[in-house]
Amino acid sequence: MTQPVVIDGTIYDHLTINLAISTKYDQNGDEDLSFALRLVPTRMDPSLGAVVDDSKAVGLYRGRLSELADGDEQAFTSSLISGINNLLKSKGY
Repeated sequence: MTQPVVIDGTIYDHLTINLAISTKYDQNGDEDLSFALRLVPTRMDPSLGAVVDDSKAVGLYRGRLSELADGDEQAFTSSLISGINNLLKSKGY
């Protein structure tokens, strides 16, 4: 996290990340990918552990690679695909 989130005067300096990825192929055999990303402000409390504020969660969904909005989203998606491919290769798939 680059900047903490302040909610009602309390600092949330971590993010809990939820990520879902789906790949698919069109009729021409071209691969496409969709993803849903949810970032939830999180803070650590000595007595409670991780405390999240779901009301301030931010979501990003892209249903097709063609919907990527900018270079950052393209780089994120490229890293995901590369990481998954590297994992599959290392496991012999």
